[in-house]
Amino acid sequence: MTRWIYIVTVTHSIMVFKERRMKKRCIDRLVGKYCKIVTKEPGDDRAHVIFGFVKNIDHESGLVVIESQQGVGCLNIEIIEAIKPTNKKI
Repeated sequence: MTRWIYIVTVTHSIMVFKERRMKKRCIDRLVGKYCKIVTKEPGDDRAHVIFGFVKNIDHESGLVVIESQQGVGCLNIEIIEAIKPTNKKI
């Protein structure tokens, strides 16, 4: 079984993911910013990309609240593969 490990420096404003668990101090910097979020559900073959504002992060329940063009929703932290702040495309 292949484990995906994403290690990127924080100086480039990309969050650190190591063995599917993100570091708390890194993701807290993204609250209120427009981000590109890559998710992959267990059992899916392909990853999905979501663009939106990170509104809130609940570390205890493991949820990230996002406001995108589709509306407000929440994602489980465990399905997030990568997250990166980007410029908002109009």
